[in-house]
Amino acid sequence: NLFGCVAGYLLYRNPNLSKKIDFRVEYIPRFDQTDFFSDYDNMKFLMAVKFDGFELSRSTYAEYLELHLGYYARGYPDEINKERNIYIGIGISLSKIFNNFFMKKTARVFNYYQLPYTYISMDKDLNK
Repeated sequence: NLFGCVAGYLLYRNPNLSKKIDFRVEYIPRFDQTDFFSDYDNMKFLMAVKFDGFELSRSTYAEYLELHLGYYARGYPDEINKERNIYIGIGISLSKIFNNFFMKKTARVFNYYQLPYTYISMDKDLNK
């Protein structure tokens, strides 16, 4: 929690850093459950490094890409099939796309939420 508070404060106080980094959550709901606040089996937490925040990638198609570094857990509270995973991936910057179509409020949502299936990733199970 402390890391999240400090990161949020730093991104708020440094707009240049906020143009380069987002902290997001990805969630795919299961509609047979009503408690989505503790449904960690369907959540992923990630940091996205947005290429359009760097001068080198501007005016190229690379400005529509992001580098993702994330973490997720599966199989809890099951005692046998527990997984802890980290992943690295490359994805599409939906906030950049929506900004280009003058949909700024929608673009802001994608600074905090990662739409599933909009990236390619390599995962590593930390339990193995």
